[in-house]
Amino acid sequence: MMANSREPWIPTSTYMRDNHAYEEADKLDACCTDHIIYRHRVEGKVVLLPAYCGSRWCPICGKIQRARAEATVQNILATYNNNLLRFVTITQVARRRESLEDAMVRLQASWQKLRRSKFWLSKVRGAYLRLETIWNPVERWWHVHLHILALTDWLPKYELSAVWHRITKDSYITDVRPIDQMAKYELSKYLSKFDVGPSMPIRELVEAWRGKRSYELYGCFRSNEAVNHLAKEGPQWERVGSISRFCADLKTSDMTQATIDICRTIRGAPPLFYSLRPDQQYLIGVFATLIV
Repeated sequence: MMANSREPWIPTSTYMRDNHAYEEADKLDACCTDHIIYRHRVEGKVVLLPAYCGSRWCPICGKIQRARAEATVQNILATYNNNLLRFVTITQVARRRESLEDAMVRLQASWQKLRRSKFWLSKVRGAYLRLETIWNPVERWWHVHLHILALTDWLPKYELSAVWHRITKDSYITDVRPIDQMAKYELSKYLSKFDVGPSMPIRELVEAWRGKRSYELYGCFRSNEAVNHLAKEGPQWERVGSISRFCADLKTSDMTQATIDICRTIRGAPPLFYSLRPDQQYLIGVFATLIV
């Protein structure tokens, strides 16, 4: 299925592959084809969760990650007086022939200087930061900017612009406004925006975003991040690994209670159990009947 530039969409692996983003295409194709084993360190309970690819471009993972971003924003709005929250936008000047990676690095460096400045530290107690990248197909350059939800008693725009210009040397464009519905929408978006067209450098976009988060939390907002439902979090859960790796190592595994518990859990999940090779099913069945 080809992507439609007139509708909200997430590129498919086929579209990625057609645009030479082969590594990302393989990542999307592998999403949820395996499961990750988690075991509770105290209770011994075993949980099997799909092995999500985690790609922001994935039809499955992208939606989950966007939901987490939206929930994080809602947590902040529910915790703090909205009269003390401001929607802040800061922009850097686009440079022709600058790669997206370089543009993102440049903006990140400027942001780090801003958030450590006396001005910012004296005004802002918490910040939710969302990075956005937009491709200009006419001028053929990347527009990279930040949307920020800030907890502040007062953040004068003219002072912010002056500080931002001193940091960037060429940009003074900032915006500070109260929280409204449009601000909530902008803050909770997870994917970078772009319009699909013959000139869209998909591979550059994908590679520049790889390994990066599109939102960050600073200051008192850190405690408001929504739970990550893609994995079991916390010191009480041990990440054993994938079912495929577990089965590959089963012949040489010790007959521990943990191994037996995992085999019993896999054996008790017919769709997963019968998707394994016959020899793996046999070993799982043997271990599942053991008692130590």
